[in-house]
Amino acid sequence: MINLGIFLSVVIFCFAGLLKFHQAEQILIPLSSPTGSSTEIKAPPSQDEHSTEDAESDIRQDSPATIRLEGNTLFYYGEISEVSWANFQSFVADIDTTKVSRLLINSGGGDTRYGRLLGRWVKENIDIIEVQGGCFSSCANYIFPAAREKRIQEGAFVGWHGSEAQFEVLALSQPNQTGEDIFGAEIKDALISAFPELDGTPELKAEISRQFEQSMQSLQDERQFFNELGLDGKFTVYGLMPEYLAAYEASDKRGWSFTLADMEKLGLGKVKYLSDQRYEDSDSFKKYLYLITLHP
Repeated sequence: MINLGIFLSVVIFCFAGLLKFHQAEQILIPLSSPTGSSTEIKAPPSQDEHSTEDAESDIRQDSPATIRLEGNTLFYYGEISEVSWANFQSFVADIDTTKVSRLLINSGGGDTRYGRLLGRWVKENIDIIEVQGGCFSSCANYIFPAAREKRIQEGAFVGWHGSEAQFEVLALSQPNQTGEDIFGAEIKDALISAFPELDGTPELKAEISRQFEQSMQSLQDERQFFNELGLDGKFTVYGLMPEYLAAYEASDKRGWSFTLADMEKLGLGKVKYLSDQRYEDSDSFKKYLYLITLHP
């Protein structure tokens, strides 16, 4: 049986409205080894070290995630997955979470369901989230928005490339197709691409139906999650909106982000960039992210 959260987390969109499925982390950061051991390009920095190196060498995808505590700061380095979530739960069960006020995170994303579980935990327990290296995909969608105060270290970035609501948005640019039409077709293509042995078998239709039903349930949970945060979640799909889609695709960037002022307009609060440089002028931002400027 295919893991739904992992299946959903592999979606990214590119090139003139055509949808292609890739593993999200693969386009941005090195994958962990087939054995599941940690792929670590750089040793964990000290609690207050602010890295300025290239984001691709800094962003972490430890599998499972590395979790540790220093003073009032909880560190989360790596992927968002079922195993990482289980390890996280075990870790925080053994500490006094009332003394933890800051989460320092470095993650390329992962499983959407466990991203929301982590986000809900952050909402209830963390005052400050600070991004080191990068926070992309499910990390940016669900964990970054959940903390009351948000900081981005110098040279780090927060990037989005879509969410479970993206097909509804993409349908706005494709006449005569609904989000469900697009999603159903993409589920079929993704399943055949990932599991070619299913092509032409009776199991394919059943798997498409099962994935579609579970995906709709996950979409409802995403809507509920953003409702709990008092957000509409549009920042997760902005680059796919009709007025931005063509320019985003033409940019050939890995995702998009916003100025700090526009993040505040989107409901993310006063995000602090820990540098004298403008956030959108950093090398990592310009290399990987398309800047979306909100219309007045």
